[in-house]
Amino acid sequence: MTSQPAKRRKKPFTPGTVHTPEHVAGREDVFDVLEDALQDIAPSEVRGKDGLLEHDLTPPIVLTGPRGVGKTLMLTWMQERAQEMEIHVARLAHAKDVVAGDAMGRLLKELARGADKKALKAVKGFNASIAGFGLGVDLRDDPADGFEQVLRARLSQGPLALLMDEAHHYQENIMGFMLQSGQRLINEKHPLVILLVGTPDLRSYLMKVQATFMARSKRIYINLLTTKESKDALSKPFTDRGIEVEPQALEMMWSMIDNYPFFVQLVGSEV
Repeated sequence: MTSQPAKRRKKPFTPGTVHTPEHVAGREDVFDVLEDALQDIAPSEVRGKDGLLEHDLTPPIVLTGPRGVGKTLMLTWMQERAQEMEIHVARLAHAKDVVAGDAMGRLLKELARGADKKALKAVKGFNASIAGFGLGVDLRDDPADGFEQVLRARLSQGPLALLMDEAHHYQENIMGFMLQSGQRLINEKHPLVILLVGTPDLRSYLMKVQATFMARSKRIYINLLTTKESKDALSKPFTDRGIEVEPQALEMMWSMIDNYPFFVQLVGSEV
């Protein structure tokens, strides 16, 4: 895989995190890892009535790098790619500064989104409810057990990609049991892939979380683009549309971006 472009839009550059740019330069290895992880849990790989896989799965993926280098872009691409493959996506962010029950409520709602009551009947009988599903989950007495039951029920419907943005801001106790539950289900060969995205602080943060198996996680660090990659990211969207860019203009654009992927989209969009 050389690149994972988005569908062509009216404009060739898309600043922000909502969409994946048409052309992403210098991240081929990262795309390969994310694509392989999704292929491992593709619906076509699920065998038997138990909904389990026959092969081992990718351990949790930890993607880190400084701000502005394209981490959220990768997360958004994985979300879009998973949805193309009919893999359910639960995308979470900023689970901090809230009491455990409120944080768990938000997490469980995201997991349950799109599920039907019949598939989630395993979690009925608890105390608190999730709006729209008539489900009950006791978030106060045992939030870890509630989370795992909803996660198992969600997986009973099919493959799941659990994407955690700004993961270094999560409450440590919540992150701990989320990862413990996730790893347990991965070991049991449920169709689950976990991606954690954050700044370099995420690596030291995970050392404090009670999840020792994370030492075996797939770790990816991304940084600035090279000069060649930056110029490619700037020029190719124009070239693909038959728009000629003078070398001096390309040099001027490149001088403004300082090899930051986010600035490629910002400067390209303004031009």
